[in-house]
Amino acid sequence: MKIEDLRALFKSRWEAVSGEFASPIDGLDPYKGLAEFLQRAQVRSVVTGGAPLAPAYVAAMAEKLTLLMDFGQPVESHTAAIEACRSAEAGVHSVDALIADTGTLVVASRHIGDRMVSALPPLSVAVVKEAPLYETLAQFLNQADKSLSYTFITGPSRTADIEKRLVLGVHGPLRTVIWGMDDLDKVD
Repeated sequence: MKIEDLRALFKSRWEAVSGEFASPIDGLDPYKGLAEFLQRAQVRSVVTGGAPLAPAYVAAMAEKLTLLMDFGQPVESHTAAIEACRSAEAGVHSVDALIADTGTLVVASRHIGDRMVSALPPLSVAVVKEAPLYETLAQFLNQADKSLSYTFITGPSRTADIEKRLVLGVHGPLRTVIWGMDDLDKVD
């Protein structure tokens, strides 16, 4: 499948599960653009994590927002990590891969906090720049590093109540936003 077709499939699947996309305002670099996006979303505090999240993203957010914890740095304790993620209004993390046929983000857990950053704050922002795009889960699993654990994210947290009403954000983020999809051009 061609890259354009894979991207279109991923985008349609992601939007079908209430996932969102965002990108910088014209003329703004992606690092400052992300900080501006978070400010427009009325975010004041953020945690960052996942490798490799470019230091320029962390620096731009630290300039404009309260950076509660950067999981790219050593973490004092698991308890401190949980508290920072629970207190943050947004978690910004890198993505290791995307799966087109399900509209799924793949996040590897390498350090304390990598999974919490995407799961505990009410807004999860996934930086996808340079993440490979796979057509199927099987293709990703064939090359996955078996020494790592992975989190698969397909849109914001969702559940239904007894009356079959869909409720977002009960067991995780209310909103999940992909940042940088327009820069994606790598296919595996």
